[in-house]
Amino acid sequence: MKKYLLSILMLSSLFAGTYDNLNPLNFSLKKTDQFMDGEFIEIKRFDAIYEDTSELVLDEIFKTIKQYIAVNKNIKLSVLGHSSDKLNRDDALSLSKELTLKIAKKLEENNIPKEIITLEYRSSKNLGFTTATNDGIELSNRVMLSMYVISGAENKKELIKDISIDKDDDKDGIFNQNDKCLSTPENVKVDINGCPLDEDEDGILDYLDDCLGTPSGVSVDEKGCPIDSDGDGVFDYQDDCADTIKGLSVNDRGCPEIKDLKLNFAHKSSIIPESSYHKVIDFAQYLKENLVYKIQVIGHTDSRGTMAYNQGLSLNRALALKVALIKEGIDANRIETSGRGELEPLMTNITDQGRTANRRIEVKLFN
Repeated sequence: MKKYLLSILMLSSLFAGTYDNLNPLNFSLKKTDQFMDGEFIEIKRFDAIYEDTSELVLDEIFKTIKQYIAVNKNIKLSVLGHSSDKLNRDDALSLSKELTLKIAKKLEENNIPKEIITLEYRSSKNLGFTTATNDGIELSNRVMLSMYVISGAENKKELIKDISIDKDDDKDGIFNQNDKCLSTPENVKVDINGCPLDEDEDGILDYLDDCLGTPSGVSVDEKGCPIDSDGDGVFDYQDDCADTIKGLSVNDRGCPEIKDLKLNFAHKSSIIPESSYHKVIDFAQYLKENLVYKIQVIGHTDSRGTMAYNQGLSLNRALALKVALIKEGIDANRIETSGRGELEPLMTNITDQGRTANRRIEVKLFN
């Protein structure tokens, strides 16, 4: 909006000014009386072009020009470079020339004929913005691009029909002359320039975005959804463990859950029951297939017995699983052990069922 709020009416001539004979791009550089005195069936002035004007906006300008050329060859373009009066005369002229030649080069790269282009370096003669503020100074450094359709051209009626200001070809509610995205799909919401919305600014237009409302700065895939590199169901920007092995169950922060191996220890025993030993074999096989992981084995007890006794018993249970895993081929350096005694019950110790559940081994994976 500042480009409009800072704008002031300039009453000086739009076309009289300074010319520079140096022209490496071989465009026409001549007085623009032809634009002042000529007769035209239409004059189209595009929005001011700045250093930070997006390629998307420029592409739409070039697309519009080529649409006119396609139906009528008698078109002229005026490219006027402007600069701030805060520069000295030579620097102001040099900057306006630089800005003009950049747009001229882009026109050439878009296969717009040089013969229809006239360049002019206006320096600081037509400010267009107050230079009392830094914003105004910055906005004075601009290029004005205008298109002139010469009267008497062939297919004049066809041209007028094709570029009617009242046409809205993509039916988005923005007339073609103001529409910078002329091929928007039907029923897609657009902004004031006729371009589809991207409200979460993730680079994926809303009508193509399967994950609207993505937080700012989050990397997304081609569907507009945050990336989940390890495929664990937790997006990378929420994942505290971004390299989890595929298939491993994780918590809401994307980290491997603590596993209860359910080895069903007997009361006061640290011997792994034979009926549960197949679980040791299965877990050892998992560790062989996922060498990235080390494990912490944590032993627990029910509340019967003293706390000191239960602390020692819980550690012995953890050590028993470590010995069993080593026997099954797991490197001892991948296994840490600890005991928590009766401090972290899963269930109440009042019932037999609760006490049985509390006599357990948990395993935490880490890398």
